Amino acid sequence: MDMFLRATLVLIRVASIVAFLPFFGEHYVPMQVRIGFSVALSVCIVPVLPKEWGLHLFQTGMLNIGLQVLKEVGLGVSIGFLSKTLFEGIVGAANLVGYQMGFGTANLMLYGSDHQASPFAIFHQLLLLLLFLSMNFHQILIRAIFTTFQTVPVGGFGFTGLLSTSVLDISALLFTTALQLAAPLLVALLLTLAALGLLARTVPQLNVFTISFPVGFFVGLLMYIAMLPFFPDWMKAYFLSHFDWLFQNLLQFGHK
Repeated sequence: MDMFLRATLVLIRVASIVAFLPFFGEHYVPMQVRIGFSVALSVCIVPVLPKEWGLHLFQTGMLNIGLQVLKEVGLGVSIGFLSKTLFEGIVGAANLVGYQMGFGTANLMLYGSDHQASPFAIFHQLLLLLLFLSMNFHQILIRAIFTTFQTVPVGGFGFTGLLSTSVLDISALLFTTALQLAAPLLVALLLTLAALGLLARTVPQLNVFTISFPVGFFVGLLMYIAMLPFFPDWMKAYFLSHFDWLFQNLLQFGHK
């Protein structure tokens, strides 16, 4: 019975993290896959846990056990949410650029969800996922799940001021990352619009409004292609530094 309860607590923590992680918790990943992945990780974690892990909870009442379960869910949701925010900052850059390129007039349905996004943002997100997997960044997330069991005891997570500060810092990082990535393309598109404006003043007979969309599209696309060779190195430095900061600080939220 104790082993079953231990395994249940492990599964609750793992499933809560996986549900909000980038890639693993996306809408297009089937629910069966997410559940199976969570169960597989839990099966690998339970045998390597210390024998005393979680046993003190089973000697208390059901109310206390329920409270600890909520803390496990809170820990998982916090890790998943903060990780997903780092990921969404890069996707947000594509939304900014796509709107300026003219893709705001036509959106596509995201596969496996009821959300809409511009075609440029969808393409950028798929490219980001391919790079994310090819560079083995998903292994960092999996190792982080194992690390939580070594650092944060069962029921040891607490909603402290440090958590609030980290949420605010990561939220601010979302906007700064999006602006930093989108800045070169936005500047190029702004200069293109300025050039078209001067052209319209010089040649009034020219219908600048008609040609502004294809010109802006090709300028933005050429700039995006020119930036692609530098994107993997930037992405590697970005994720390694921020994931390391994220999990080192998040693990301090546990208290023994």
